[in-house]
Amino acid sequence: MNKRNIFDAIEKSSNKIFGGKDGLIKRIKSAKNYVANDNFTEWAFSKLVATENFNINSGSSSKPFFYTHNFVNVLEINDKKFKNEVIEKFLKWSDKVEYIDIRKKFDTDQKDKKRFELLVHTDLVPEKIKKKQNFSANNQNEFLEGFKREIKTENSYRSQKLVKLAKEKYGTECIVCGFSFEHKYGQHGKDFIEIHHLLPIENGIRKSTIEDVAPVCSNCHRMLHKGKIMLSIEYLKEIIEREKASRQHRI
Repeated sequence: MNKRNIFDAIEKSSNKIFGGKDGLIKRIKSAKNYVANDNFTEWAFSKLVATENFNINSGSSSKPFFYTHNFVNVLEINDKKFKNEVIEKFLKWSDKVEYIDIRKKFDTDQKDKKRFELLVHTDLVPEKIKKKQNFSANNQNEFLEGFKREIKTENSYRSQKLVKLAKEKYGTECIVCGFSFEHKYGQHGKDFIEIHHLLPIENGIRKSTIEDVAPVCSNCHRMLHKGKIMLSIEYLKEIIEREKASRQHRI
């Protein structure tokens, strides 16, 4: 996502806050996490920006959303000059919100629980500060996961009857490396194996026979399909043997 889109959304939400409509008065009273635009002149609480502009359905996911897009909490920056400059710009913005004293709320918080977060994009933090504090684009400890989204895809149909017959004929050991899920995991892995189509099933509708498939473990299955061209079972076996010989030679 383009950071300009996020800055624009912050400015849009900032303007909405000044109106104090749609239940915002109650929401802003509990807000403690604010995000800044690209010059720190406009701010909005993270939950408002994320939920109304980026399809984030819960407030608990709003902070991770901004961490994922390279925002950091300026209150954790050690450089006092830069930190204080940003804080003052936040407070200057907050003074324009007439229906709640955000400045007083912030000052009280900083003397006590320090739950406030003022999030700014890492590109706005001076390079010398980032180097000194070891900032990077991935300087985060929360990552956005688990939210629900609708995805429409087309999956190639696979015959479960063919899978069953293949297991009965070939067994459940990997034909490439010999791995057995039952041997490794006991009863929990019994009867488990993946069935690999020797001809890519994504090529379209066709009639498959039991000779067109082979049992493979999950690792080998991924390696067969890694890359633009699917490997043959024989070639993957050769790779394994070469690596095995190479390791023995190094020893």
